[in-house]
Amino acid sequence: MKGSTLCSGLIVLGLLLSNEVYAAEPTTEPDYATRQQGLQQTNPVAAWQRGQGKDVVVAVLDTGVQSSHPDLNGNLLLGYDYVDNQSDGSVDPNGHGTHIAGIIAALVNGVGITGIAPQAEILPVRVLNDVKGSEAMAYCEDYNDPETAPNPNCSKRTMLSTIKGIQSAALYALTKNKRMVINASFGSPAENGYCAAIDKLFSDHPELENSVIIVAAAMNENTSAERYPAACSRVFAVAAVDENDARWTEGPRASNFGSWVSIAAPGKQVYSTWLEGAYRSQSGTSMATPFVAGAVAVLLSADPSLSPKQAMQYLLDNTDPLSDSGLGAGRLNLSKAMSAIPAPPVAPTAPVAPSNFSIQ
Repeated sequence: MKGSTLCSGLIVLGLLLSNEVYAAEPTTEPDYATRQQGLQQTNPVAAWQRGQGKDVVVAVLDTGVQSSHPDLNGNLLLGYDYVDNQSDGSVDPNGHGTHIAGIIAALVNGVGITGIAPQAEILPVRVLNDVKGSEAMAYCEDYNDPETAPNPNCSKRTMLSTIKGIQSAALYALTKNKRMVINASFGSPAENGYCAAIDKLFSDHPELENSVIIVAAAMNENTSAERYPAACSRVFAVAAVDENDARWTEGPRASNFGSWVSIAAPGKQVYSTWLEGAYRSQSGTSMATPFVAGAVAVLLSADPSLSPKQAMQYLLDNTDPLSDSGLGAGRLNLSKAMSAIPAPPVAPTAPVAPSNFSIQ
């Protein structure tokens, strides 16, 4: 199916509310100092002086994003719901997608928290059901299995909706001439056509190479086995670390790892937006991934000449080293990456004539 057809389901009408720029700084948000340790670990403050994600879209492919949350509603675009097939991705029956969106772009508005890219625009694309959220994909290894196929949490439709979400979000970026990061905080042990679909998308639309990248969660089964779409060649896989920069583990759950992982970011008890205007701490590679997606948006807003892939390369080349292996290039360090990008030249100022100067 060609991209123009796939894009037809994703009609974005515009911002729900104006993307207001506040005089306050991200560090002045009420919960930044005391509850956003994961964000502070990414070292964003110096980078924020040059960019905060403005004019960059981050597509959140997830369980939807609650549009009424006061820390999100100024940055949300109207997206699409591939679960219920309707032109609105801003209903989230689960909470997972709302949490992801806050990590990326919670507003600097004197309320709650700040996102790592507080001026980025969020495009909510609902592709996961409200029961299992991101873990739904783990149950879809074989959607022809008669024991699992009738399960609404494990269906061919779920697999196809996530692929459609990737395709339509990318094509939205082309139609709107936007640079975009696609955040996929979900994964499956089976490839099930992800890589071929993504490769075809970029092959059919080569201009995507300069406008769109995909970041995806490595998932949380404490294994080096590849997970998809994270392990696809055109996707950047994100692992999770704790506050000590060790691979995140929590009971039986732990960040996956391996040579297929690109980079790591904080994933332990990350505090972010939740349903009904609330906030909650969640753990996992799902939470690490949006830190990386938002960091790309920050770099892109600082230098409009960069492509998303170039911005990602700056992140990969300027990480902090980790003692654990299999976590990619290292742990995300946003300001370190920003410092590697040449600052724009300062425009010369016109000489000012002395106050007593006159032309005779």
